[in-house]
Amino acid sequence: HDDAQEGERTVVISHSSYSTNPLFDNVNIPNVEVKLIDDDKPGLVIRETGVGTEAVEGFAGDTYTVALTRAPDAGETVTVDLDFDSAQISAPASLVFTSANWNVAQTVTVTAVDDSDPENTLERTITHTVTSDVSGGMYSNVLEKFEVETRVRDNDAGGLLVTPTDGAT
Repeated sequence: HDDAQEGERTVVISHSSYSTNPLFDNVNIPNVEVKLIDDDKPGLVIRETGVGTEAVEGFAGDTYTVALTRAPDAGETVTVDLDFDSAQISAPASLVFTSANWNVAQTVTVTAVDDSDPENTLERTITHTVTSDVSGGMYSNVLEKFEVETRVRDNDAGGLLVTPTDGAT
């Protein structure tokens, strides 16, 4: 934790293996990427479940959560507007945060619009825009757009849908 407003960033952690046992000496250990979310800069914490957000026509849909990185000023209301392709997916139009609920994650449910058009799997972006009702408030100058990539699968063409139960492929 520090006081610098650095924003969200990714850090790579690498590993080395040294052992007197030749089976473990210099074993290749994959790097780990860690997403750091800065709590000093006003912004959003978006957490997706599993390996991403996916909606399948005719099924219940998928969810992710949104919260603020830090509390807004007293009396400030922060609105997060969601912009998406409404011909393909359905989601709430906006989320509202105050100093009372800024760190309580709100769930966004994304469902695929069930049409009769045979389509391939589509990639759609949900863009989150932050606005404040207080000029000069903590969240009044957030210009960054926060995005969630959503895979939309069709149910109108013949095929097979395979989804691992543990999220691994």
